[in-house]
Amino acid sequence: MQQNFKDYGFNLSACRGLVARTALLAAVALAGVACSSTKPAPLAPAPASAPASTGAEPMAVAPQGETQEQILQRIIAMLAANSIYFDYNTYTVKPEYQSVLQKDFDTLKSMPPVQLRLEGNADERGSSEYNLALGQKRAEAVRRALNILGMPDSNVEAVSFGKEKPKADCHDESCWSQNRRVDLAVKK
Repeated sequence: MQQNFKDYGFNLSACRGLVARTALLAAVALAGVACSSTKPAPLAPAPASAPASTGAEPMAVAPQGETQEQILQRIIAMLAANSIYFDYNTYTVKPEYQSVLQKDFDTLKSMPPVQLRLEGNADERGSSEYNLALGQKRAEAVRRALNILGMPDSNVEAVSFGKEKPKADCHDESCWSQNRRVDLAVKK
């Protein structure tokens, strides 16, 4: 079974070490609470004006009983929800997506190592060759942004699908803007 996890880029022994450290930390915390002679103050309720979750917040470290496959599925779902979009004919990562990449990176740091595939895409306008090159430049731009955050180059592959994998099929700006993107995926 350990061989299957290597296919996903997981380091099973590192995950076991993480589980052992988490269990030790929980035992120390419980011992501290059990030895306490004073009752802790009750927690204040969350303010009513707390912002709603955007779905892009880092996920907590995996629960102890979670399997490697469940961890992988959480990572895949988190990445699928966070495409990086681009303006027409550009490959510069917009400032508003820096925080999305930071949250993705923070989540990935807390998980077992995975191999990422950055899938560059373009809208239908332009030749296939041009859109393949543009999709590659977009994927490389996201790769550089992740490198700056600390993601090792060896964990990331940048590929281009050009205009071959549209997210939306209509032929106007509302669809084209959805197709100018980089999708983050787990390399299998």
